[in-house]
Amino acid sequence: MNYIHNDSEHYFAAANTAMGFKSYFPYIFNIEDCDKLYILKGGPGVGKSTFMKKVGQFCENKGLNVEYYRCSSDPDSLDGIVIKELKIAIADGTSPHSIEASLAGAYEEIIDLGKAWDTEDLFCKRGKLQMLSKEKKHCYENAYEILYTCRHIKGILSEMCKSHILHEKAEKSVQRLAKSVLSKKNVCKGEEKIRLINALSCKGKIHLCSFEDKAKMCVFIKESKKAYGLGVYYITKLYEVAKKRGAEMLVSFSPFDTSFVDGLYFVNEKISVTLYSDELVSLCDKSAKKCRIINSDVFMDLKAMSQTKKERKFYEKLILSLEEKALAQLEQAGKVHLYLESVYSKSTNYSVVEKALEEFLENLTKRQKLLQ
Repeated sequence: MNYIHNDSEHYFAAANTAMGFKSYFPYIFNIEDCDKLYILKGGPGVGKSTFMKKVGQFCENKGLNVEYYRCSSDPDSLDGIVIKELKIAIADGTSPHSIEASLAGAYEEIIDLGKAWDTEDLFCKRGKLQMLSKEKKHCYENAYEILYTCRHIKGILSEMCKSHILHEKAEKSVQRLAKSVLSKKNVCKGEEKIRLINALSCKGKIHLCSFEDKAKMCVFIKESKKAYGLGVYYITKLYEVAKKRGAEMLVSFSPFDTSFVDGLYFVNEKISVTLYSDELVSLCDKSAKKCRIINSDVFMDLKAMSQTKKERKFYEKLILSLEEKALAQLEQAGKVHLYLESVYSKSTNYSVVEKALEEFLENLTKRQKLLQ
C-alpha cells in the first residue's frame, strides 16, 4: 500500500472495481454543491490534468481552498478539482467518465482543449493510436475480470468466516464507539458526501491520507487478516449507525466491493475512522493526534475458526495471487496510456492550451472579485 499525504484535500472520484469502472462524478460534481461546472474535453496528453493543477495552485496562492480529485488509474493525474469558496468545479469529461450536460451554459460549460491538436498529423498516426487504445482497453478488461474472480473467492472466504463472527459483540462495540465519538447534536439527517480515499491503480494500491491528515482524532480498525473483511464490516456497521443518528460525514467506499465502507470522516467532530496501518499510527504519534485502535479480531470466534485453517490458507493465497495479477494488468494499462500520451503530445500545440488557461484564470479572478 502506498500512502499519500497532502496539505490540501485529495480524494478519488472514481474506482477500478470488481464490477468494472465505477464513477462517482455525479455525486461529487453536482449542481447542489457548485454554481458552475467546467468540463474539459480532449484526449490523452493534451494537458487536462496540468490545466487543473495550475488552476488549483493559482487558487491556493490566493488563499482559496481547493479539493483535488486524483485519477484512480493514475494517481499522479487529476480527474477534477473543486474550488470551494467560488463554488466552481472543473472535471475531465472524457472517457471513461464522460459527463453529459444537463443545463448546458447555465451550469455546465465546455473547455475544448482538443483544438490544440494537429488533426492531420494525428490522422497519419491513426493506426498506432487504434492499436494502443485497444491494448489499454484489453488490460483494463483483464484487470476487471481478475478482480471479479477475486471478489468471488473473497465471498467464499467471507461466508466461511461469517458464522464465526461474534455479531452481538461487534454491534455493541460499534454502538459504544458511535456514542463516544459522535456529537449529541446530531439529531436530524446530516449531510453525507462521497469522498474516496483508496484506489487500485497502475501504481499499486493507493491510500490518500486526507481523512487522517485533517482529523483531530484518528480511530483505526485493526485486522490480522484483511482477506476476512472484518475491518470494512466494522466500519460499514458504524456508517449505518452514524447515518441513523444524522451525522455529517465524508464516506469512502471500498474499491474491492463498493457495497462496503472503508473510511469515514465525521465533519463536526473532526474524527476519522479508517483501516489500521503502522504508518498511519506513526503519523498520529508524530503529530501528537489522539489515536484509538480497535482490534476487530476480538469479534471472531478464533477457536472455531481454527478448524478451517488449512482451507482458509488456500483461499488467502489465491486472493493474494489474484490481486497481484489484477494490479499487474493495471500497471500495464498505465504504461500503454503513457505511450499513448506521448504520441498525442507530439501533435499538440501547447501554446493554445496555455492561452485557454490564461483566459480561464482571468475569468476566475473576475468571479472572485464579484464575490468579495
